[in-house]
Amino acid sequence: MKKMIQLIVSVGLVLGLSLANDTFDRPAAAESAPRISDIIGKDTVLMDDGTLWSSFYGYQTIRSPGDLVSISSNGHSGLGITKSGQLMEFEFGRTPTLVANQTGIKQIAGSYWLKPPWPRGHHHE
Repeated sequence: MKKMIQLIVSVGLVLGLSLANDTFDRPAAAESAPRISDIIGKDTVLMDDGTLWSSFYGYQTIRSPGDLVSISSNGHSGLGITKSGQLMEFEFGRTPTLVANQTGIKQIAGSYWLKPPWPRGHHHE
């Protein structure tokens, strides 16, 4: 009887330690997984790793890798700002593309974007 109790306690300790190790490993794995940064409508999601996920009426989902920090969309197309401040266009079914000569972007809303004002003494012609 004593040996049976020792065996049960030993098995319980081993199982308890293995479950404890599994529990401690899960938060580290969860922290490394991308998290939602922004959602536009029900079909466009920006993740904190810069990837853009688009769904076409819930039937097909496309993952576009990138380094976006902000998006503005009408659901199937829109604009994004990259980590380096470049303007990017995206549309369902097409690869996102950088907009030529549009850098230093600070904010986007709808189809508009905001750049910092011209430096003092500079006249734009």
